[in-house]
Amino acid sequence: MFYSKVKKTIEGMIEDIYAGKEECTEVISYNLIKDQSVPVTLYAKLLYPLNQIKISIYCPFLLVEPDVKFEEIYKEDVVEDELRLMRIIAKFTSILDRMKIWISNEAPDMIRWGEGVIFDKNGKTKKIPFNSNYDSIFKN
Repeated sequence: MFYSKVKKTIEGMIEDIYAGKEECTEVISYNLIKDQSVPVTLYAKLLYPLNQIKISIYCPFLLVEPDVKFEEIYKEDVVEDELRLMRIIAKFTSILDRMKIWISNEAPDMIRWGEGVIFDKNGKTKKIPFNSNYDSIFKN
């Protein structure tokens, strides 16, 4: 499950930062459809004076206007921070899962993706139905 992969990667990055690194970046891929995968960049940076870690999740496939950010501030042994981090990971992975379902239903002949659009076999583009309040992709 993609959620577990993202969570384990972020946990490893948090361990690295508390072991002495200032920042970590990991790139993992998410299989969208057939042989099409999208990169997911996970970024963690230590915020020195607060002893907190800023965690960001970025996927160019989800580039839309206005920008939707998947970022959270995390501090070790703070239960609320752990819950917020798990919530943002769940929100991000569920959005990618819903997009995968939308593509398989609405654009099964997708041949490649761009930032915020997909291309079919005829070269036509179709805008990804994603906005900042997530309503359009969660309707079925």
